[in-house]
Amino acid sequence: MKKYFSLFFVAALVMGCNSGEKASDNNIDRKALLGRHNPHVEAIDSLAPMTVGNGGFAFTVDITGLQTFPERYKGGLCLTTQSDWGWYAEPNYLNVKPKDCLDKKGYAVPPKKGDAKDACDYYQQNPRRMNLGRIGFTGLDAALLSDADQTLDLYNGTLQSNFKYNGKPVQVTTSCDPELDMLAVSISCEDLLPVQLSFSYPSFEAEGDGGSWEPGDCVTELTSDGQCARISVKNHISRYFLSLNLKDAYIRQPAYNVYEIVPMKSSWSFTGQFRKERGEIKNDNSAASSLQATKAYWNSYWEQAGAVDLSACTDPRAAELERRIVLSQYLTAVQCAGSTPASSTGLSGNVNYGKFRMDELWWNEAHFALWGHPEMLNGTMDWFAGNVASAEDAAYKQGYLGARWPSVSSNSGVETPSESDVYQICQQASVVYLYELMRRAGYETLEPVLEAIKKTGMFMVRVASEDKNGNYNLVCQPLQKALGKDALNPSYELAAWFSALSMMANIESGNFRYLLVARDLNKPAVSPEGVYLPAYNVKKAYESKELTSGHPSVLGMFGMLPGNAAVDTLTMKKTLDKVIECWDWNSCSASDLAMAAMCATRLGEPEKAIELLLKQSDNSKWLAGGHNSLSGQNCYLTGNGALLSAVALMTAGWDKCESDAPGFPKDGKWDVKWEKINPLP
Repeated sequence: MKKYFSLFFVAALVMGCNSGEKASDNNIDRKALLGRHNPHVEAIDSLAPMTVGNGGFAFTVDITGLQTFPERYKGGLCLTTQSDWGWYAEPNYLNVKPKDCLDKKGYAVPPKKGDAKDACDYYQQNPRRMNLGRIGFTGLDAALLSDADQTLDLYNGTLQSNFKYNGKPVQVTTSCDPELDMLAVSISCEDLLPVQLSFSYPSFEAEGDGGSWEPGDCVTELTSDGQCARISVKNHISRYFLSLNLKDAYIRQPAYNVYEIVPMKSSWSFTGQFRKERGEIKNDNSAASSLQATKAYWNSYWEQAGAVDLSACTDPRAAELERRIVLSQYLTAVQCAGSTPASSTGLSGNVNYGKFRMDELWWNEAHFALWGHPEMLNGTMDWFAGNVASAEDAAYKQGYLGARWPSVSSNSGVETPSESDVYQICQQASVVYLYELMRRAGYETLEPVLEAIKKTGMFMVRVASEDKNGNYNLVCQPLQKALGKDALNPSYELAAWFSALSMMANIESGNFRYLLVARDLNKPAVSPEGVYLPAYNVKKAYESKELTSGHPSVLGMFGMLPGNAAVDTLTMKKTLDKVIECWDWNSCSASDLAMAAMCATRLGEPEKAIELLLKQSDNSKWLAGGHNSLSGQNCYLTGNGALLSAVALMTAGWDKCESDAPGFPKDGKWDVKWEKINPLP
């Protein structure tokens, strides 16, 4: 959203002519669909906080509609205030550079000791995503809270939190502005409960809410002008600001780095805009006007978005699947559409210091283009355009031309040092694929983005090495990590290369090099029993526990990817059956299950597709608020995005697919209505 807000309405006109419409005779009633799944909680639940946001800024709250009880949510989903621009880097006292992390071959692999280790340590931890602040009622005792009733109104993008404190009713309305990184809060309370604002130093921990809340860790300064105020927050050389507009309230500072908004009437409101630049103290954005803008945005967003209505289905799994779809659309829209690629936790706390993994790029963001909102990929594509020079430098240091994108990175574009991730290359194909999905949806990007895509394709051509037979090999760390960093011709990566190079031939017509390399790529390895192997140098892939857990990436060859002449469907069916038989499904995440379901869909096995998509796994849980979670990671928005991409294929199909809703069984139990979803290649 944010700076792409005004583009959304223009894009909607274009997308209306390109989105899939083939299944529904009547338009799906979005308000009724969403209303069936508005998240609702009645008690403090550390796994069910609510989030409002605009794609690049998000505010996650507890049962009070604010961040009043952060300690009660530790170990669950964090109460955070995070943004796409809110990154912090420690002062670089040793003056290390990204090039100091590189080994002799140009890879950022951490050594055991020496100057390179110091550089790697620094860039593993920096930059890291900050928690911009806590905003919650002052000093409430959870034991005195009763009659809680909190509902997230999906259609309007607003949160209503009602409760009693010490027997007195409290009503809180919380929303996030669609264009500004700004909260709008309206409160009705007879007891005039003040709201506390507190700020933190960026945490040194890789995981958590992104803040270190010890007093005195950061420096703040208040400037007030009547009903408007500005708080400056400084951490070493980093600074950001919170601009406030207060109605029927005033601000005071009761303690160091702590501020309170004190109400003067029983009904009052405020807005709080977080910003990187100082700006004026004056803030004319009232809570009422921001709330109306939020409602208008979300109403339009949902009406233009793809939709799936499963209310007429009699299969008992349908209602839960519909819930997951709707809530995944909301959660990814409020947290995964900013000015950088999305991380697996979005803006709901940190894993790996809040950095994003490029091997999750496709799952995190492809669905936006498939579900009618390609404009929400703009920030990611602009990030690639803005970091193409460093990607070219990385490729050059490894002996290649073109742009080689980092495997794990941050807003800086610098590769995060790693023992194995730095050898991954699947992200190259994902970048091209995302661009192609935007192009197919009728959305035009700016010229710098196209140049970044061309440089990406150049690297893909160069990194494929020609063997003595004139065919091309790939050697890399595959998506399935257990195959090792020197896997020869991993099957998923071969298929991804073929697809991306074929797309590049359409994007950059006249460059026949793409088609020549794609044509001469080595074919995926096949075992004596007629199933695809995950790589050339792995012969007993289905007999090892280590190799039959985690990502079943061999299935990605035909499903999320369109396949090619080298992928035989009979062999692929045997492979799917083999994987179903021997895989440790409890080790699989929601993205793994989505990958398997997409494979089954393309193979014409809808019963297997729905079974795989909804398969129980210890490593994939679906929480009350709609979040997918991993074992040990309670927020895994990659799983939410993967579900949406899988359902897009299962409903809208793919180019020249002749079946309606090909991923759903035709047993009379699945009466699937869908609209405005784009088919996959």
